[in-house]
Amino acid sequence: MKKTIALVLTAAILTASVFSGCSGSGSSANSGTKSVGSTGTAAVDWPKKSVSLTVPASAGGGTDVQVRLLATAWNKSISNPSVVTNYDSIAVGIQTVSDAKNDGYTLLTTHSGFFCNYITGTLDVNPLTDLTTIACMNDMGTQCLIASTKAPYNTFTEMVEYSKSHQVTAAVSTNGASQFMMDLVQQETGAKFNYKESGTETEKLTNLAGGFIDVGVCTLDHAISYEKAGKVKVLGSFCADGKHVDESLGNSFKSFQDMGYKNIFWGTYMLVMGPKDMDPNLVEAINASLKGVVNDSDYKTGIEKQGGTVQWMSVKDSQAEVKKEFETIVKLAKASNCYVQG
Repeated sequence: MKKTIALVLTAAILTASVFSGCSGSGSSANSGTKSVGSTGTAAVDWPKKSVSLTVPASAGGGTDVQVRLLATAWNKSISNPSVVTNYDSIAVGIQTVSDAKNDGYTLLTTHSGFFCNYITGTLDVNPLTDLTTIACMNDMGTQCLIASTKAPYNTFTEMVEYSKSHQVTAAVSTNGASQFMMDLVQQETGAKFNYKESGTETEKLTNLAGGFIDVGVCTLDHAISYEKAGKVKVLGSFCADGKHVDESLGNSFKSFQDMGYKNIFWGTYMLVMGPKDMDPNLVEAINASLKGVVNDSDYKTGIEKQGGTVQWMSVKDSQAEVKKEFETIVKLAKASNCYVQG
């Protein structure tokens, strides 16, 4: 299973890179109500009340931080503010949106890594048929591999060699993106990990800082702050294909590609989605209201701090890219006997 999941990850990473060439910009969208969707002529009076942005991750983690940056910027241009609602369970959070009324007031804001959960059977909500893709937004940025300060290795290469003859515990969200990343490291280097469930970033950081788990993955900004405080060691970075980490951070933050591991890379993007069967005009109106977010300086600074890049994609482009990525991953997963939804 580890081998087949790693193969699926390779496809996910390769297909995720198609988003990088689809960044958009433009003048700020019209604020307030009476937004007109491009698929029709009828005005859409949205939002009339606050919008719930569902985050299937705990507060304080990398996904939550980026959603709150998005919400803060978005709230400057819509007449009723959005409110972030966190769920510690990925499945519960996404199911909540899938079951919600499709009126545009309960939206899912998370990264495309949750496709992994559906493909491997830990999530019942199909991203293509049970949800509506509204917009593909910012690149989620760099993820860093960090280790406990108590670990008897200081570099990625030393960790790999150590793991081949000693137990190394790795914090992962089972069948989620973090496990896929760690599986890829195993596939490419021969490293061996003993996985420990640690679903939230806060939980991972606490366990790693306390020395209860050996290695794990976290966002770039958390890796920087925790290393500076002497709580963790940084062993390297998962970047999108061809991307690099600021050299001023030092060699420990180098991307694995820059270390010579050309197949170890990972890129996901922030998605805004809603329940299935949403009115196309409403979808267009919500998407248009997000366009101006890319011009918000605080949003841009916050995303870049995590190694990401701001962007906005039209409904048509967002849905096409999500479908392409999903179908490519499913195709390889079925060939590898890893897709269990069929």
